This record gives sequence, structure tokens and C-alpha cells, in this order.
Amino acid sequence: MLKNYWTIAWRSLVRNKIYSLFNVLGLALGICACLVIYLIASFEFSFDTFQQDKDRIYGVDAGVPGGAGEHDHWNCVPGPMPGAMRREIPGFETVAAFQRISDNVEIPNGPEGKPKRLDDAGAIAIAEPQYFDIFHYRWLSGNAATSLNRPNSVVLTASKAKEYFGDLPPEKVIGKVFYYEDSLMVTVTGVVADWTGNSDFNFSQWVSYSTIPNSFWKNQFPLDNWNWLNHSSQVMVKLAKGVDPAQINARFVAFAKRHLDAQPGFAVRLEPLRDIHFHPGDEGPRKSMLPVLYTVMGVAGFILVLAFINFVNLSTAQSIQRAREVGIRKVLGGGRRSISIQFFTETALLTLAAVILAVLMVRPVLRIFADYI
Repeated sequence: MLKNYWTIAWRSLVRNKIYSLFNVLGLALGICACLVIYLIASFEFSFDTFQQDKDRIYGVDAGVPGGAGEHDHWNCVPGPMPGAMRREIPGFETVAAFQRISDNVEIPNGPEGKPKRLDDAGAIAIAEPQYFDIFHYRWLSGNAATSLNRPNSVVLTASKAKEYFGDLPPEKVIGKVFYYEDSLMVTVTGVVADWTGNSDFNFSQWVSYSTIPNSFWKNQFPLDNWNWLNHSSQVMVKLAKGVDPAQINARFVAFAKRHLDAQPGFAVRLEPLRDIHFHPGDEGPRKSMLPVLYTVMGVAGFILVLAFINFVNLSTAQSIQRAREVGIRKVLGGGRRSISIQFFTETALLTLAAVILAVLMVRPVLRIFADYI
């Protein structure tokens, strides 16, 4: 019996090709648009959701007076501030300063023993050892406690170690040396596994923070200057268990007055890890704007509603033309239930075809709009 319903439904749709085509295309376009927007939104909201203790991890956001009585927010703070935070503000389990850079790299003994030069080494962080107490990695060689304790030390991800030194085992990469900007020699002290999740902190190498005062970076990142214009550090913190971020924000008021009173309007607050991806002032990877993302999600819902309305309208118009068919079926003994099942079967076929077509369209659409999204 069920096979008969499907056969009749198929014949009916084939007989009304134009109606079927418009109904399937209209619904498929609406579903495709929603799927694409869903994939974009789910991608943007997936950043750093895999981090351990993510609800206790915060970035330090500095606000300075801007135009129209508003504050411009920066994710960089004066160089001495991380150390002062550790000494003067209780409630932190860990405080870690780091700086994003991108430098040229020269490897004197690269893959197959040949020199290698990279004009852009990718995402590099100059980081304090505490960085690895906040963001956890699986260590393939070396360890979080000692790998960044000494100047001119560097930790690499497994993929970066392979790029620099070929297929050497992680333990044999330890002790290898290379140069930043042709002059700063660093020694590999650790190798970590690459993250598989999306992150705004997806660095491929970390140089010890103590390298700054012992290298040409000391002019670029002044660690003893409280002037916010010389914002030289980004800071991530992990709060102690049970500490409310509002308590820390309140303590920041007195802290800013004590150290930054000569800079009126300077304010500091904690920014949750989940919000950092949407902070337009951050350096690093491009940022998506949360209001725009919510607007696009609303547009997706509106498009889907329009697709549904269009589908219902076309089906209603077609049902008027099929009134004679319904009458004949009743005369021949067809009951209300069997006729309803027949029409539901046709609707299911149309919907299934629209969903399949929408899924097939998603990848080409994403490819077409790749530069925009």
C-alpha cells in the first residue's frame, strides 16, 4: 500500500513539472541559506569552547577615553601591569602575559640538513611560562613547567617542528636552534601537539618572555613603562575557584588609580574568554561582530519562514486545480484518510528533494562567498 502511495505521488509530481520545480527550488534555496548561515554561526561560536576551565579564563581589557564620551578598548596593557596584578590583586590563580608577533625565521639545519628561510613564520607568541597553565597542550617533549623559563627558549607545535626540521621525533627536536630576523638565536625546549579546535590563540610557536629584555625586542615591547600608549603586553588570567569577576573589576578601580592616575579615564576590566573572539579591537585573526552575527541569524529565520510561506501558497494553488481529482477519488471509494496520506506523501517527496538539493548547494555557495565569510 505504501509503495502505491509513493508511486502515485511520483507520477503526480512528474505530471506537474513546473509546479514541482518551483516548489522544490523555492524551498531548497531557503533551506540552503539557513544551512549556510548556521554553519557560519556555529563556526564563529565554536572558538575556544574546548578549553579546560574556560569559564574561569578571562582576558584583560583596557579602556581609554575615545570620542563622543566613549571608551576605546584595547587588549594590550602597559608592560609592568601583569607583574603588578600578581602582587597587588588577590583572586587570580594564574596571570600570563604574552605578545603576538610575526617575524622572519632562518633555520641553519633544516629538513635534510639544508638551510631554510621563511619570510613569514606565522603566528608567534612571546609568552610567560604561566601561559601553559591557562591554555593546556599535550606535551610531546619538554614540559610546561620549565620549557619557557630561560631566555632564548622556544616551544613549537608538532606541525611547525615538522616544517622546520622535517620528520625528526619530538624528543630529537629538543636542542635544535634557529634565528628570528637573522640575529636572535633561539633553542627549542619543547614540542606540543597541535590543537584541533578553533581558537583565537592558535599559535605555532612560543618564545620565552624573558627573551624580551635580552634582545632587540626590548625596544619594541618596553616592559618598564606604565604609559598606556606603550601597551606592550596582552594578558590572560585564570580566576581562582569561587572568585567572581565583578570582584576583580572592582579592585581594578583602585589599581588603575594607584598606577595610572596620571592617565585620566584609563579603565581595566576582565573580558570572558567566550567574548574575546568578538572583540573588534583585538589583534590577530580577523574578528566577526556579534551584532552582525545575530542579525544574520535573524535573517536566516526570516528566509526560512518565507520559504515555508511560498511552499504553502504554491501547494494551496495546486490543490484548487486538483479538486476534480479529489472528487473522482471520492466517487471511486477513496476515503478522507487515504486522500490525506496521498497528499502528505507528495509533500514529503517535494520536501525530501528540496533538502537533498539544499545540502548539495551548500558547499558551492560557501565557495562562492568564501572571500566575504
